[in-house]
Amino acid sequence: QSYKSSKATVRAYVRILENGICLNLHLLKQKLAKKNAAYVQDSIHWMKMKLQPGKLTLQQIASIARPATFLILTKSDNGLSQGTGFFINEVGLALTNNHVYNNGTQQGVIYMYDTNGKLIPDYDRKMGRIVYTNENYDFTIFQVDDLDKTVPCLPLADGETNTGDVIAAVGNPKVSDSSKLDFNTQSLVLSGRVTKVDQDNNMIYHDANIDHGCSGGPIVNEYGQVISLTTFGLGGVLTTTNLNRGVDIRIVREALEHFEKDYAGK
Repeated sequence: QSYKSSKATVRAYVRILENGICLNLHLLKQKLAKKNAAYVQDSIHWMKMKLQPGKLTLQQIASIARPATFLILTKSDNGLSQGTGFFINEVGLALTNNHVYNNGTQQGVIYMYDTNGKLIPDYDRKMGRIVYTNENYDFTIFQVDDLDKTVPCLPLADGETNTGDVIAAVGNPKVSDSSKLDFNTQSLVLSGRVTKVDQDNNMIYHDANIDHGCSGGPIVNEYGQVISLTTFGLGGVLTTTNLNRGVDIRIVREALEHFEKDYAGK
């Protein structure tokens, strides 16, 4: 079923009950249908039960995350530098670190991966306009406009993240010479666990063995949902300890909602 709102067409799933229709949680949140309290509670409960995804293996996460993730090369007066980004909708809206894009002052090119984590030759695209950048939380939302097809994307998590949760960090290995790309290089999918959830500062810590080339890449939970971005360890150095941290993705969601952007997991 499709429902027209003032801004877009929203696809909705419905369940026919003995005493009425159970609308999905998204429609209820958007207040497109006003039902009594009993219907609302029943609908929320049913949709949570039905739509909760199953846990994925690391191999399954890799097959989903790799084609949605890309290598970033940026050019500044200091030369070339490298990072990672990923798509959050199928028409080119993307995320990376603020420090990778350097507040948008650098010229950036993205190189996309295939499902096996190999760079696709002759398929590079320029980093487009910035939607929003946040230096404090170190993330940048930007648009890649010159795509000739829809792209794989990763959904942003909306639930709670807890200490001990299994995660995977997806990104690029750091290369010694960014001017010479090896198209046989495979993207990294590194497993770990959440070591701390800092709710006061909206930060999530983990122990995945990340590299500098992973900066800006997604931190994904067992359901294939992004909970954070790879940023820094304490002291500004990426580490192999439990001190690696990144912004809680719900802060990014708030920015996307403010700018009325569509994204996977909305």
